[in-house]
Amino acid sequence: MKKIYLLIHLLIGTIMLSCSELVEIDPPTDSLSGEHLFADDASATSVLNGIYVQLARTGFASGSSGSVTFLAGASADEFTVNPTSVDRNIGQFYGNSLHSESQGVINLWNSLYQTVFYTNTALEGLRAADGLTQPVKQQLQGEALFVRAFCYFYLVNLFGEVPLALTVYNYMPEAAKKKGAPIDWFALQPVVARANAVAIARNARHPNAALLFHDYMLSEDTQRTLAALSYVPANTKVESPLKGMKLELIDPEVTLGGMAKWSKLYNEVIVDQGRK
Repeated sequence: MKKIYLLIHLLIGTIMLSCSELVEIDPPTDSLSGEHLFADDASATSVLNGIYVQLARTGFASGSSGSVTFLAGASADEFTVNPTSVDRNIGQFYGNSLHSESQGVINLWNSLYQTVFYTNTALEGLRAADGLTQPVKQQLQGEALFVRAFCYFYLVNLFGEVPLALTVYNYMPEAAKKKGAPIDWFALQPVVARANAVAIARNARHPNAALLFHDYMLSEDTQRTLAALSYVPANTKVESPLKGMKLELIDPEVTLGGMAKWSKLYNEVIVDQGRK
């Protein structure tokens, strides 16, 4: 299968190259070409807004009769449906008579993976963009990662095991692998990382003991124990399971500062639309 894919990919690349040598035209004046989609903050933001609009209007998160909200509600008997007077797809969910060729199932699968494709494309463009301000770039990357994780949440809950799970903590699949699970993992760089902190409370009842625990957590022995559990150590003397990989730390200030906006968008796009 990999060889077939490679041949098709090379063939398509050859065809596109041949065509570009014969005819070169300017992009339409009423649309943006790929190279301009992430040229500045405004155009990059419009890409994410387009994904939100797509989620709200059509597909699995739209709240329509083909959405997860409606079809899962029918399947769980959350409301009464007359299977003889509704769409066949809805009737199959309501009567729990689904199979792999049910159109409603196929539509959900396609819609979820189409959104994953959109977010992956956005993330690739954002990573390569050099004309964005850093706060906007980090914010849009965070939003795209959330939407992609949102899709995989439903994929796993609706279909069980899926071919690929993204944005998971590296220690979780590694722990499952060590227990014999048929699983493996790899990291797409830059690796998005979230820092964990250890601190002493301002009014700690036993500040000296707290300081000793602080030193213990950062000690080489403890950090080696954490590394053995596939956590990324903070001690530079301990080899990291992500050694040699480029890490991109999430800025807590940006996360906290954008929480109100992201919560508002989630409620408007997901929660409110699902209730309609």
